[in-house]
Amino acid sequence: MEEKNAQGRRRSFTHAELKCFFQSDVFAATKQDDGWWLAVLCAMTGARGGELMKAPSELVMIGDTPCIDLREAGTKTKNASRLVPVIDELKELGFLDYAARQKRLGRPLIYGEGLSGRPRSEQASMNRLIRTVFPDDLDLMGYSFRHHFRQMLSASNIGLELSNKVFGHRGGETYERYGQGLSEAEAQVFVERVHFPFSLIFLL
Repeated sequence: MEEKNAQGRRRSFTHAELKCFFQSDVFAATKQDDGWWLAVLCAMTGARGGELMKAPSELVMIGDTPCIDLREAGTKTKNASRLVPVIDELKELGFLDYAARQKRLGRPLIYGEGLSGRPRSEQASMNRLIRTVFPDDLDLMGYSFRHHFRQMLSASNIGLELSNKVFGHRGGETYERYGQGLSEAEAQVFVERVHFPFSLIFLL
């Protein structure tokens, strides 16, 4: 529903706009809370906010590759169930330690007092955050992170089948064909070829 409603009134972030957003004082004010991780994960996984809020904190290992488990979360949000490999730029920010801490505390991947626990409310909050940074561009919204991630996959030359497996492309034949399991070789190829356009280490 989110994608359908956003059709025709969204666009991807440019690299410069992503830098502007993550370097903004508005985003810095959320530092290291779950809202901070929610925005970072949306940008670096292409997952929807609602999926991430329902994802378990326990990562799934495909060979040597840690993956975010959206298999049940996708089902609950009526989106494609899938595993999303953790890219190097996300590891650089300490995501593996964050996920391990959440698991140790018995929490889901995204949890915190600052979050309502309602995906639509969090989507609205993220849209307001983006609008504060870009008040004159109504086509930038939370979904723009996902749209940009799709472009990252296209630029990585990993192929349509693997791209759709991780992106969770849903809809009829495409969903049936690509919404299947991720192999060890595919997970390795993914993390070798897919990279965020710049490091976010400055956030730390």
